[in-house]
Formats: sequence, C-alpha cells, structure tokens
Amino acid sequence: AWLAAILPAPRRYDARGTGLSDRSTLDFSLEAQITDITSVVDHLRLDRFVLFGRGQATPGAITYAHRYPERASHLVLLNPFAHGSYNVERSDRFRSQREAADENWEEYTLTSASVGTNFEDSQQARTLASWFRQAMTPASFRAFWEQAVIWDVSGLLPEIKVPTLVLHSGAFNYPIEQAREVATEIPDARFFVKPARSSYYFWSDEETQAVEAFVGTPSATEEAAATRVAAATATDPPPSPL
Repeated sequence: AWLAAILPAPRRYDARGTGLSDRSTLDFSLEAQITDITSVVDHLRLDRFVLFGRGQATPGAITYAHRYPERASHLVLLNPFAHGSYNVERSDRFRSQREAADENWEEYTLTSASVGTNFEDSQQARTLASWFRQAMTPASFRAFWEQAVIWDVSGLLPEIKVPTLVLHSGAFNYPIEQAREVATEIPDARFFVKPARSSYYFWSDEETQAVEAFVGTPSATEEAAATRVAAATATDPPPSPL
C-alpha cells in the first residue's frame, strides 16, 4: 500500500526464497538476482523505473543499477550493505541455531520469527514462520547463506550514476555503519536515518515522506505519462533470526 502512495504504477516481486517465488532454488548469486530483475522488467516492458531494494536484496539492486543506469531513474535502498562481511557476522552469531534447522525446520522458523518480531506477538510469529516455510526449504536456506557471505558490491559504489537514496530504518539489528558506508561511497547519495525504535523493521510515514521528496510525487496530469514507470521491489530473503 505504501508503494502505491509514493510511486506511480508500482510493481512488486518476490525475490528468490521469499513469497511466491521458487522455494527450491539453490542459486542466490548476484548474477541470478540480476537475471530475475531483468526478467521482471522486460516482462513488464518498462523503459525506466524507480528501483527499490531492502536488506538482503540491496546488493542485487546496486549491481543492477550499476550495470543498467539507463533503465533505473532512481535507486532507493533500505538498510543496505555492500559486502558479505555483514552476513558473515550475522552467520557466525546464529550458526548453532541454523544448524538446528536441518533437524527441525518448523521449530527453527518459529524461533527465527519470534526473534524477528522481538518476542512481542506470538500469533504474528507463527504466521511469519509459516510464510518462511512456504518460501524456502532447508536446502535452499543453507544455499542462501553459503552464497550471501561472499557477495561484494563495494567496488561498484563509486561508479553508481543513478540518483540514490539510502534509508536506515532505525531497527537495532541493521547496523547503521553498513548503510552509512553505502551512502558515503555512492556519489551524491542522500542518507535518511530514522531514530532507533526496535529490533525489527517497520515502514512509517517518515520513510514515505523521504522517498516522496526524493523521487517526487507526480501530479494528476503526469500520472498518465508515467504508466511505464514502476518500482521493482524485493523483500528480505530468507527466514533467519538475523
């Protein structure tokens, strides 16, 4: 709903290992992610669009914007990071819990969801855990983490030519240092930081206003001409207490 409020003709897709995408895939490489974005964009016949990525989807969004600057009018990154060291730290911290996923996938996803919701809503955690299990298998979950720790787009940042907005949601489990590095290295990038409030990410009016100011909100007369403009968005894969 918030995408529709700030962008004309938004298009949202589920990244690998999330939502309705193929739950059994074992290829989470950046090249595979670029192929996915390109397939969505070509299928929708988009000329130029605002590209939005959050969390684990941001390295792929950065790579796409670097490779195809003529197609992305703006790049919006929420809680981004540039290199796999971020995932190495998270991976090491919860290694023992993830190893338990092979033994009891249901219990692991529930624990993951409970951590993600800060143990504040047991029903929400059960619902989220069910979504996790629908989105990934234990094998694809392992494959994701094996590849996520070696992602590295830090060398691309100084070469990004697309106007960029970097957002940090204020969630404690997303280190602000990672977002600040991305914002500092991308030429002329804007950096918006929301005051820390919880360990989990919640979109708010503050982010909406920041994005509106960045991309501009089209008038009624402009909307008709904006039908070929959309947001290709990606959610955070995969189930993890990270």
